[in-house]
Amino acid sequence: RFADITWGEVKGLITFSEQEVQLYAVSGKISGQELIASGKILHPMGEPELQIQLKSSGIDPRVIDSTLPFSGKVGIEANLSGEWKVLHAEGKLRVDDGNISGWSLAGFSTRFAGRRNGGDWTGSVTDGQGTLAGEALRDLDFSILQQQGQLRLQALSARIGSGSVAANGALGPEALDLNVT
Repeated sequence: RFADITWGEVKGLITFSEQEVQLYAVSGKISGQELIASGKILHPMGEPELQIQLKSSGIDPRVIDSTLPFSGKVGIEANLSGEWKVLHAEGKLRVDDGNISGWSLAGFSTRFAGRRNGGDWTGSVTDGQGTLAGEALRDLDFSILQQQGQLRLQALSARIGSGSVAANGALGPEALDLNVT
């Protein structure tokens, strides 16, 4: 168990000292989803600071949160850095074949970045591209903010087929209130 996350089937080389924990291509499962972690955790006896790289060829996000309107596997390469309460994450996401609220998503890839601040977080996606419902999806960029239990789409823009879309607004949990153009 680490940071209130239960890991299972952990395999690989891990070295420990009072100053750091070093992970050498350690594999494990969270809710049955396989991840590979490399890097180190500084100050494990105090306020741990992560310098970790995570990889997975396919995580099913609905196993972690069944309320998500997405089905399919997500490939991820992520760099995690900083203390757990103010964690920074950045990397790449890939969806070979998925579905978002009944819309097919294929050959999708993007870059992401995010920061946790206590219980709140911000995130952004840039340069997303793939196929959405049979149409070319290009230049997908969006930023989101989760603060005090409220999720807000700060800005979204994308080109779909020969058109474009932009949106912002509240994503919940109680209400969906989006401005779409």
